[in-house]
Parts: sequence; structure tokens; C-alpha cells
Amino acid sequence: MHLFNMATLFVVLTLAGVEFSVSAFVNPAASRLEPESHLKMLSRSALVLGKVMPVWYTVCTLFLGIQTWLSLAHAWARNPAYSGCDLGSYFGGIDLCLGSTR
Repeated sequence: MHLFNMATLFVVLTLAGVEFSVSAFVNPAASRLEPESHLKMLSRSALVLGKVMPVWYTVCTLFLGIQTWLSLAHAWARNPAYSGCDLGSYFGGIDLCLGSTR
């Protein structure tokens, strides 16, 4: 499970890093270029990122979904009465489960 945690962190954080670097560094640098060079660079990067990013987002979503399921399964194995709704301390005592009788 720890290996899967590390893989999930790696995939999601590298995705976030690429998104941040494109918006913080690549786009400002590209905007300083001449118009022809600017369009050429953006079209090439859009071509590459347009092929890679949909797969990357899908993998991240799957990893995060599996990670959530594994975490809940682990919690249910430790405590069969765990309903997943004991988040009241995080949300100021608000009951987030519909139909609970607390």
C-alpha cells in the first residue's frame, strides 16, 4: 500500500507541477517572443500536451479513486462500524450523512 501511495503522490504532484510550470514560466516566456515564434512554440506545446494530458488526467483520477477506496476499505477492516461520516470535527460538528441518527 505504501508503494501505491508513493506512486499516486508522484503522478498527481508531477501533473500539478507541469500545470504550474506551464502557467508560471512557459506562458510568460512565450508571450515575450515575436508573434510568429510565439505561435509556433504554443502550437508545438499544445500538440504535445494535448496528447499527453488527457491520459495523465485519467491516470490521476483512477489512482486517486483507487487510493480513496483502499483507504476506506482499510478503515472498514479496522472498524466495521465505520460509516465514513465521522467528519464532524473537521466541519464544525455538521452532520454530513443523510439519514444518520446522531
